[in-house]
Amino acid sequence: MKFSKISLFFLIISVIILIYIFYRSQIIYEGEKSSYYYPYYIISIISIFLFISFSFLEKTKQENINIIIISLIFSLYSLETFFYLRSNPKIFLGKDLDKRTRFEFYKDKLTQNPDAVISIFPNSFFKLKEKKIFPLSGVSKSETVTCNENGYFATFMSDRYGFNNKDEEWNKKKINYLIFGDSFAHGECVFSDKNFAGNLKRIDNLKDNVLNLGHSGSGPLVQYAILKEYFPTKKVDKVLWFYYEGNDLEDLNEELKDLILKRYIEDVNFSQSLKSNQDNINRVYKKITNESVKAQSLKAENEKYLDLFQFIKLFKLRYFISNFFIKDQSNIDLSDFERVTLAIKEYIDSKESEIYFIYLPSKTKYINPKLKYDFKKKEVISIIKNQNIPIIDIEKDFLMNYEKPKLIVGRMKRVGHFNEIGYMEATKEVLKQINKIESN
Repeated sequence: MKFSKISLFFLIISVIILIYIFYRSQIIYEGEKSSYYYPYYIISIISIFLFISFSFLEKTKQENINIIIISLIFSLYSLETFFYLRSNPKIFLGKDLDKRTRFEFYKDKLTQNPDAVISIFPNSFFKLKEKKIFPLSGVSKSETVTCNENGYFATFMSDRYGFNNKDEEWNKKKINYLIFGDSFAHGECVFSDKNFAGNLKRIDNLKDNVLNLGHSGSGPLVQYAILKEYFPTKKVDKVLWFYYEGNDLEDLNEELKDLILKRYIEDVNFSQSLKSNQDNINRVYKKITNESVKAQSLKAENEKYLDLFQFIKLFKLRYFISNFFIKDQSNIDLSDFERVTLAIKEYIDSKESEIYFIYLPSKTKYINPKLKYDFKKKEVISIIKNQNIPIIDIEKDFLMNYEKPKLIVGRMKRVGHFNEIGYMEATKEVLKQINKIESN
């Protein structure tokens, strides 16, 4: 048993990687992400045994294997370099695109508007200790920074409750469409007049109102809670539920772990009275924002080292590969989704409004529609059908018939939200299908 120097080096590296994986999985995350780190455990353990077994081979064979391994490592890091350059706006993108990070843009925005805020997802509130309320919207009447996937940072002026509407929308006598859902419903990464709500007004020539209660990062339970808290007292004709298959079931799984959110589904009369609690919401939201800004400041100071650390871990390459695999959803109990769906349907029925379920496909499908993904679509569609809710399937009715789906998503990320064209084309399809359903 004799190691070549290179084989011994790889063995030591494999042991160090195994120790690091254990440290991240069991100490940093206290076992909560064991399933995520499981494949890395397997790979590192196999590597250790392989390099030990190499010691029994002749020196020439060890050297040949080492050459193959070194070539493989070189190829992997060459790919990592390519993806790093491609994803780095300061290196790859054209002069017409805003190359700042969201944090850099927000810092610049504060010099123009000290009251500006950045959008925060609901999961930011999950681990707040001793929270008295769970915010379901943003800061009221504030310029809010969202994201950059199209070469510019989209911002919006929030309404009295922190949603992506002009505040006067709440004063109008009638609502033609009420929208709810996650970031797609909210209209991430485009300006307000270019999202679903803005397009509905333009295409349908609405004299009255489209109210957008979409909230980025929300799942079905948070969305139901938003309806319970913010559904207007005036007449609402149509309610459009935008369901995103990429993460809505996962979001629901996490939301059910929160004691406050869980009360919405357990007690039909439960309410946080959030409409009259906006000052507290603003306070909690700004606290999270300040913490996020501090974290981003620290990250910016160490960005050089962070990029290096991510490069060593092949972060960009692993992210690219992950887009071609379905996340494990086997632990998601669809009975919970069915329960929330029933609650949403009964609530909308009590308001004497019509509800439509708009099924949005995973973002990855726009890059390659021929790839087969499931995301428990058949089960979800079945549950919706059992509630007699009309379904508009954007994948079947729109995406599969669109010539160049890559042209309707943002260009700043490989996989992102709709761009302005995508939001417009999808809005046209939604209206087309609603008219079709109503005519039958």
